[in-house]
Amino acid sequence: MANQSLVAIPPNVEEPIVLKRFLSRLVEQLDIVLGNRAGPQNKYADQQQLVSLNEQLTTNLKSALESLEYAILQTSELTDDEVIELTKRVLVVEDVNSQQNTRLNDIELLDGQQDTRLDDIELLDGQQDTRLDDIESLDGQQDTRLDDIELLDGQQDTRLDDIELLDGQQDTRLDDIELLDGQQNTRLNDIESLDGQQDTRLDDIELLDGQQDIRLDELDAEKALLAGSPAQAFSASTQTSTNFKVANDGGYSTDTSANAIAIASAGTKVFSNFSGMIIVNNTATGGVGLFLVGAGANLTVASVGSSVGSFSYVAPNYVWTSNDASTSNYTFTLFRTRSTA
Repeated sequence: MANQSLVAIPPNVEEPIVLKRFLSRLVEQLDIVLGNRAGPQNKYADQQQLVSLNEQLTTNLKSALESLEYAILQTSELTDDEVIELTKRVLVVEDVNSQQNTRLNDIELLDGQQDTRLDDIELLDGQQDTRLDDIESLDGQQDTRLDDIELLDGQQDTRLDDIELLDGQQDTRLDDIELLDGQQNTRLNDIESLDGQQDTRLDDIELLDGQQDIRLDELDAEKALLAGSPAQAFSASTQTSTNFKVANDGGYSTDTSANAIAIASAGTKVFSNFSGMIIVNNTATGGVGLFLVGAGANLTVASVGSSVGSFSYVAPNYVWTSNDASTSNYTFTLFRTRSTA
């Protein structure tokens, strides 16, 4: 066998973990050399067993040579058969010696392979040491990273607390917004109610304004009538039939009876050569009727109250007839639509 060290001493043997691994390998190698790890389950060849086998083979070879020398001395006294037998025995001894040489060569080959394997084991052990150092370095980096993770986790917890606080403030703000929105809706409802009241008031104002316009028109007509001093077109009478002839010497388009005219039940008023609108007012009942006459036809536009009479056309005149059960006072207001009427 070649001379070699059992275990290579690492350069950093002063480190505790390296020293521990070095001592473990040294004990392993000593067990192998001393034969304490011999057995079929051991992956290494037993060095003590190899030495013992070599000694046994040497002893057997020496014994065989001694036997051969003795046989040579006795050859001269042997017969031919005995010579043949002796020759066979020599061949057997030579065959055994050849097998022993072959076995020794195998042992030397195994010993060389064992040396190579031990070198590979030492190389792998060095790589393992390097890997363990890398693992220790990575473990240190992992510890540092875990510390960073714990720090970040603490910061995240703080941020989550801040988020929860902001979320609570946001919920409070949303409640305030909903409250303000409810108040705003109430205010809008009040505004809509006031707006509806205002619309109603405007409608009332427009109605009053329209009535005022009508009243102003009536006042203007009365003013024009008084200023023109038209001829009296009506006269108070209690007769059942009065011939009504419109006088318009001044060319005015509006005439009205100066006083209420007493007309008996079924009494009539005759309007000749006339086209336009006639308003009849029963001063006793308060009833008012609006009539349109012209082109040989008449139309009751509207009436309120009772006993306002009715019109008929008796060519060439328009005749109004009272439908009151007794004599009542009436006023007549005329609006001419033709200047020649």
